[in-house]
Amino acid sequence: MSNERGQAGGPTAAELDSMLLPLSIVMNMAVSRDTLALANGSDLPEEAIARELDAVGAPLRPPPDQVRDQRLERVDFVPVPGTDPPDYEAVVPIWTDRGMANRGIRVRFFHTGFEDVYHYRVLGFEDVTPTPDWASLPPGPPPGPPAPRDPQPSPGENPVPQRWRELIRDAVHRLVIGDYEGLQRDGIVFDIDDPRRDMVKTWIDDYPDRLVDLPEEAWVWSGHVPPYAGPDVYSVWLHMWTEHQGLSDLVMEGEVYDNGDDDIHVVLNTVHVA
Repeated sequence: MSNERGQAGGPTAAELDSMLLPLSIVMNMAVSRDTLALANGSDLPEEAIARELDAVGAPLRPPPDQVRDQRLERVDFVPVPGTDPPDYEAVVPIWTDRGMANRGIRVRFFHTGFEDVYHYRVLGFEDVTPTPDWASLPPGPPPGPPAPRDPQPSPGENPVPQRWRELIRDAVHRLVIGDYEGLQRDGIVFDIDDPRRDMVKTWIDDYPDRLVDLPEEAWVWSGHVPPYAGPDVYSVWLHMWTEHQGLSDLVMEGEVYDNGDDDIHVVLNTVHVA
């Protein structure tokens, strides 16, 4: 993947690749009218976003396959002055059952500080002029629930030990019921109120399927590695399970501090799409 800066200071190929996921998330949330999730990463309240989507005036639909294939090349990512690593702003197109709408969503894509991971912030809505070739394309079918994963992820080679499973299962259950404040109070997650640093709540809220509790077989798709930050600190990862997919491509990564006996503490660092 090229790291050369694009034209007029535009994104590198690696940055474009990293922004594909948040770009797709925004497009999918608009189609599903998930105004709460859009507002979680927005300067606008949920009610204002709902009014903007209503004002489009036609049922929202997924973009055509041709648009999905071209979205990185056709969406204009403009660098934001004074940001390093650079933030980018772009107008994300909206599709209806009549074709491309004449309103789009202005979004800022910002670097989270974790390798090449970008996240988004909805800034507002604005008028756009549909390009002739896109305006004539028929929309995709109405959205449905995510399909089960096929193929499934590969099993882990070094599954999470039995000793830690109850604590991890409990932490995941608290994610399922949305107990983020309690998890932060207990030192299990951090920065849930800061969208630039939160790597757990925001990604779960944005995911197009609802998290569910871990079944017993979930540990097959888990793993851990030996201590690296101290003699009793272990890195762990685990595939999450969702309502419609079952085993999903959403992965939790964290650390286990095991000091012997019952002195065990779990920290969830990130939840992301693998």
